[in-house]
Amino acid sequence: LRTGEAYFSVRRDHRRPFQVHSAAGTITAVGTAFDVRSLADRVTVVVTEGVVSVAGLADARDARDERAIAVRIHPGQQITIQAHQPVSERAIVASPSPGERARWREGVFVYRDEPLRDVVEDVARYAPRPIEITGAAAGELHFSGVVYRDAIEEWASALPESFPVTLEAEGERLILRTR
Repeated sequence: LRTGEAYFSVRRDHRRPFQVHSAAGTITAVGTAFDVRSLADRVTVVVTEGVVSVAGLADARDARDERAIAVRIHPGQQITIQAHQPVSERAIVASPSPGERARWREGVFVYRDEPLRDVVEDVARYAPRPIEITGAAAGELHFSGVVYRDAIEEWASALPESFPVTLEAEGERLILRTR
């Protein structure tokens, strides 16, 4: 999963574990349901059923090394891993609402204290026209809230009311900039 989000529901078969490979590591499941969101070199895994094992690439000697240290994630837990950082059990947190992360399948995107650059990158995939964010300061702002797939441009238009940003149309693109 290079970029995007996917929900997996896997039938139990210990002889054939199911693996998702991402830019930050490998997620392994045997009889479980979980959500994986991959943006750039950051991956978030939320478990709704069963147990998954998450191993980071930084823990392996190279990308082909499957002996990387892995942590186990249980229902109601989530972990966010970075491509160049070791995976740690300290990164496991309780998911605020285990089913919340998978609501993207219904056209509802839920974010909790996430960098605006990641949120924009995520929702822009579904926007009727490209949305971009310029300037590091705007991208570092943190967003918590809900974005509806059929109202992405309306959400973007409302951002200047809550954040020190402007939204400008440049040709077919919408550009978010720091004020």
